Amino acid sequence: MNAGRVDAVVIGAGVIGLACGRALARSGRETLDLAGRVRFGPDVAWIDREDYAFDDSNRAHFVAAIERYFPELDPQRLRPDQCGIRARLGGPETAFSDFRIDGGDMHGMPGLVNLLGIESPGLTASLAIAEAVLGRL
Repeated sequence: MNAGRVDAVVIGAGVIGLACGRALARSGRETLDLAGRVRFGPDVAWIDREDYAFDDSNRAHFVAAIERYFPELDPQRLRPDQCGIRARLGGPETAFSDFRIDGGDMHGMPGLVNLLGIESPGLTASLAIAEAVLGRL
């Protein structure tokens, strides 16, 4: 790469950013990712206890999934990034439950609306959710 000069800057290293960066690089353009790395994931696993340690037991499955759309992957360069716990409305044996919007009629506190199980960007970008909340106030 030429110091101080690039042809394209890719902001964000998710799947779309990765695909754009790869296409630009293959066409001979100098490409920079402002994050300085590529991020794959997330990978999801059900847990039965609170534990923030990284679990490497699904590594082969994770690598195989990445290689379907990024065949040039060097698995030796993969490093864990973040581990977290996200509460869900159901467990692995229950039917999928997308999300709930509970108003005062559900919990007895008028003026309080709980938005449960809604992942971003749905929580921050949905006018339909905003209208549902307004209707429960």
